[in-house]
Amino acid sequence: MSRRETTDQDLKGVLLPNEFLQGFSKNSDPKILSQLDGYKTNRRVPRRFYRQLVGCLSRGTYRLSHSIQMGEGGLLLELDWPIKENDSLVLTFKVPMGSYWVVRARVQYLLALPKEAKKVGVTFEGLDFQARREIRNFVAVSSNPGPRK
Repeated sequence: MSRRETTDQDLKGVLLPNEFLQGFSKNSDPKILSQLDGYKTNRRVPRRFYRQLVGCLSRGTYRLSHSIQMGEGGLLLELDWPIKENDSLVLTFKVPMGSYWVVRARVQYLLALPKEAKKVGVTFEGLDFQARREIRNFVAVSSNPGPRK
C-alpha cells in the first residue's frame, strides 16, 4: 500500500479543529459545546453543561472565573489571566442540587481562542467521594428528559 499526500480536495468540507474553534463564542449553546467536547477525545467520564462562577486560587491570587462544563474528572473554565499547563489551582464551586466544595486541581490543557478568554481544562486531584457522587448525579440528570409516557 503506497502513501499519498493529502490534498485540498481531500479536505473539502472537513471542519478542521482551528476553523471550528474560531467560530466558538462565549455565549454558545450546549449543542455547540458538545461539539467542543468531541474535540478532546480522551474523556474518561461524561461532562455536562455547567455555567457558574468558580473561585480559583492560583499562585497566591484568588479570582473568579466562569465554568463551561463539569464532569467527575474536572472542569472546563474560561480564564482571562495567564496560566500554563500543569499549574496547580484550588477551586471553590457549588454542585447544583448539592454542596459547596473546595478541591485541588491541575491544568490539563489550554485552548487559546482569538478575541476571547482562554478555555482551560482542569482535572481534580483527590476529590472527596461525596463530591464525586454529587457531580456524578448532576451529570446523570438529563436537562431534557424527553416526553412522558
